[in-house]
Amino acid sequence: MLTIKHCWLRIFVTTIAIWSVIVPVTGVRASTFNDNHEVEIDGDTAIAPVSYIGGTMRRVYAVGTIAYIAEGSGLAIIDMADPARPMVLSRTYLSGRVNDLVVDNGYAFVTVGTAGVYVVDVTNSSAPRKIGHYAADYAGQLSVAGGFVYFTHKTGFHIIDVTNPANISATGSYTVPVIDAGGAQSIAISGQQVYLTYTHYDPTVGESSLYGELYIVDVSKPTEPTLSGSFARPFPSQGGDVVVEGTTAYFADGRYQGVSVLDVSDPTDPQQIGLYDEYIYRIVIQDNVGYFLKSHRLDLIDVSDPSNLVKIASYNFDTNSYGLGLYVLGKAAYLTSTVIGIEVVDISNPSQPAALGSYRTVADAGDVFVSGSYAYVVGRWFDGLRVVDISQPNSPKDVGYLELDGDPYRIQVAGSLLYIADAEGHSFWIIDISDPTNPTVVKKIVMSWYVDDLMVVGTTVYLANTVDGLRIYDVSDPAEPTEVGAYADGSHIYGVYVMGDVAYLADIGGKLIIVDISNRSDPKKLSEVSLPLLTSQQTWSVTVKDGFAYVMASGYSSGGSIHVVDVANPANPVLLPKHETKYSVQDIAFSGNTAFLATGDKYVQGELKVLDVSNPAGITELVSIPEGGTGIFIDEQHIYLAGDSLRILRYGEQDSYLYLPSITR
Repeated sequence: MLTIKHCWLRIFVTTIAIWSVIVPVTGVRASTFNDNHEVEIDGDTAIAPVSYIGGTMRRVYAVGTIAYIAEGSGLAIIDMADPARPMVLSRTYLSGRVNDLVVDNGYAFVTVGTAGVYVVDVTNSSAPRKIGHYAADYAGQLSVAGGFVYFTHKTGFHIIDVTNPANISATGSYTVPVIDAGGAQSIAISGQQVYLTYTHYDPTVGESSLYGELYIVDVSKPTEPTLSGSFARPFPSQGGDVVVEGTTAYFADGRYQGVSVLDVSDPTDPQQIGLYDEYIYRIVIQDNVGYFLKSHRLDLIDVSDPSNLVKIASYNFDTNSYGLGLYVLGKAAYLTSTVIGIEVVDISNPSQPAALGSYRTVADAGDVFVSGSYAYVVGRWFDGLRVVDISQPNSPKDVGYLELDGDPYRIQVAGSLLYIADAEGHSFWIIDISDPTNPTVVKKIVMSWYVDDLMVVGTTVYLANTVDGLRIYDVSDPAEPTEVGAYADGSHIYGVYVMGDVAYLADIGGKLIIVDISNRSDPKKLSEVSLPLLTSQQTWSVTVKDGFAYVMASGYSSGGSIHVVDVANPANPVLLPKHETKYSVQDIAFSGNTAFLATGDKYVQGELKVLDVSNPAGITELVSIPEGGTGIFIDEQHIYLAGDSLRILRYGEQDSYLYLPSITR
């Protein structure tokens, strides 16, 4: 059974990227990091980014043997001189989801979601320096030419003058003639013309209203861009990547209409002269060869006759992956994807492309657990378990990896063992981490339904096993776990938390079920509470602290909510007012009367929210910053946020650390 939750997590959004401006809720400060990289919570405490590692590699740019990568929350610089042994030279944290980058004359120009455009001096690859920033509520794809950066905005593109990278100034902007719920997708510049693709979308009609359009805009006067001409695709279609080679434009649609080849010799009247009938995400043209990137394949195309494209060869990579970035330099093609990270392909003979090497790191992190000097991260969508050395938080290192099939969702460390709830794989894993650099499987138990959550108490593991309810295992012998009890009443259990002799179960349909487990072999229901969910919301996680259960719910279009239940008397729980959030609620961690809430998902950046829970009946938000995630862990000094990458932030007194007592996860 594929639930709404699991479908949602697996819908791959190819081209529509509609990012909302963060709007403060009444009484809440929505913030980005200040010039000191801090967000003040009150007069004494603040959150500040420390470092990051990994993340989805969305774009790549190469100069010589150096690859510059838009990776997760920052800019990664990797020496690929020996593609079989890539070496990370540096990572620069940019406090937001990085969308695109171009390197020009020693500077990397990087667009960062809701933060705008950063300029990074990369003349020293091992010590890059952020030297300029242009704030914008959204910055998507970009192109650089003649001292100007052109970047897509929701409704068109902006032009900024970067002739002095340390003092960027706004120059001009262009808004498409028809503004709807869609958005600008890709941008290219050739001569005095900017080529902008846009996906039009009417949500009241649905998918059948989708269509992509190419706008050609004259920027000979950058302060006053003017429309030259346009080309609209038929329904349904999407605006995708665009590249221009001479008087020919290649307009890709990664979902419906393939690649339209256009004669743009007259920009006022572009004409389609050819079509490549494959769904393509990224395009590069070099020496009459087109490199067309799709989900898990790179097609090499003879484009010497644009009206008659002929496939030369294909290069297949991970079938579970989605191609995102592509750059061609000389005899090598650099491609990035959701699973492989970055891969280098030998294209010296276009008819026989061959792998040269690849680099994978922490990507698409689902959950994180910290033990000692190591952070253990599970990556969703077929990645696995990665071990990160955090002994120096400002310079985390990826030191161990264990490939796992399925969908590792939640983890917990107890001693030298790590336990994993594997949702899609219907599995429960026990991993030996006595040598963190070489994690090994002790036992894998395949179950009938999704294993979405777990909690380890001593030598007992409690599993949320969907339709099969609560499953209880004795793991005193990790190599031979024994099921000792179960509770199932037809509910769909997605979350479990154990406190003493009571188990708290989150049913996806909107119930908190409270079970007496004093006799593990015969659990008995004590009570249940129905929760007031919004349309499309589901409940799938629960945490208990100081006599209150916090049940988290999320939905497609209705954001998230935390439902608070007074469970001081588990047999007679009392429902308190809920607290709603803009984005999907994923995970929560507590320190005293402060809660840290991770919101967002794979596709939406989300926010890290700091909540005052001193009054559980009236939770208040202290601050909200655009650092979302799906898993969170805190210790005395740091916040570890798993999402698109693993981010490390400190929480405490400004310019120092604040000891965090009474940690509950």
